[in-house]
Amino acid sequence: MTTQKPQMQNGVIDLSTLGAKPAPTSKAESLFIVDVTEENFESEVLLKSKQVPVVVAIGSKKDLPSSQVFTMLEKLTIEYAGKIFLARVDSDANPQIVAAFQTQTLPSVYLLLNGQVQPLFNEVPAEAQVRSIFDQVVEVAAKADLGGVNAGIDPENPTGEMVDSEKPIDPRFVKAFEAMEAGDWDAAEAVYRDVLNNAPADEEAKVGVIQVGLFRRTDGVDFNAVIGKSLDNLEAHLEVADSLMMLGQVVPAFDLLIAGVKIFVADEREQIKQRLLDFFLLIGEVDEVRSARRQLTNALF
Repeated sequence: MTTQKPQMQNGVIDLSTLGAKPAPTSKAESLFIVDVTEENFESEVLLKSKQVPVVVAIGSKKDLPSSQVFTMLEKLTIEYAGKIFLARVDSDANPQIVAAFQTQTLPSVYLLLNGQVQPLFNEVPAEAQVRSIFDQVVEVAAKADLGGVNAGIDPENPTGEMVDSEKPIDPRFVKAFEAMEAGDWDAAEAVYRDVLNNAPADEEAKVGVIQVGLFRRTDGVDFNAVIGKSLDNLEAHLEVADSLMMLGQVVPAFDLLIAGVKIFVADEREQIKQRLLDFFLLIGEVDEVRSARRQLTNALF
């Protein structure tokens, strides 16, 4: 199974959330999917459940099964086009929500209908099983006479307040963005390299080259299949790290490469180190990167 390319924002892969799926950008996703916190739980879950069935998915950014379940639920939620609303909850950042649902296992998925909670599943089920669950939920909601997400939406402004507020794309990188959307990695890299030729210290262009390299290496790859590989050589370490990164499993990708620094020597060790440094630049200076930098220093010395 081929995994789709991750979404990009302003020509840059959106990994700033360190493992969470990027914030929805399409109209469909903006309408049907939301990241829930303790602050917006009442409005986006409790009150919303009086209008539409709300599927609450609780999982950790650092947990691969959680990522798999989130991805599956997002796909199906968009397919059901307003008949179901998906509320994603980062368990690490929202412990009070986890406690409120008495969640013991990650991921855990629940249904809220008119404010009433019902557990759905707490494993990684087959897509067909989840689709069957969604069909049953839609049937129950119809009997409860719920209007769905689309009820009351202004057709002239279907996203309501969720109007696209992204900053304009840097004009220097417009062609790179278009090339990446088309999967033309060589053309995209050429744009970033041209900027670097004139401004070698340009951080955005450096990040652009790194992200294009990541996209090129993982184009058409089944990430989950790669993750199951035996880590008995340099190539496997690098491939698995790339796949983890593309799945948003940033910390596991860091941990794997740091372990590789301890295992490999000479040129192979340098390749592992360079891939890790590239990922640091791609993610930016956040706590997880600072922690991994300290671990890398300890591994090197």
